[in-house]
Amino acid sequence: MGCFPLYPPLELLHSFGLMPVVLWDMKDGVRTLKESDRHLQSFTCSVARRLTEFVLSEEGSLLDGLLMYNACDTFRNMPEIIKRGLQEIE
Repeated sequence: MGCFPLYPPLELLHSFGLMPVVLWDMKDGVRTLKESDRHLQSFTCSVARRLTEFVLSEEGSLLDGLLMYNACDTFRNMPEIIKRGLQEIE
């Protein structure tokens, strides 16, 4: 389970038998932003852009789900943005 918030309820996710992976500070693992730049404005923070890039990448397909909340204006629309991006990939 990929987690977008910086402090997800890890114990709760573990109690459901899930293995949470906090997707934060991915600047070393995500070098290009080609896909995320197609879906997010250029002034969007690098955290949101890199998270979106990872989820839309081949590596992101390893995730069984995502947990996110409205931490900021950008994250408020992330579910729809990611859903649309994944539909374009299929």
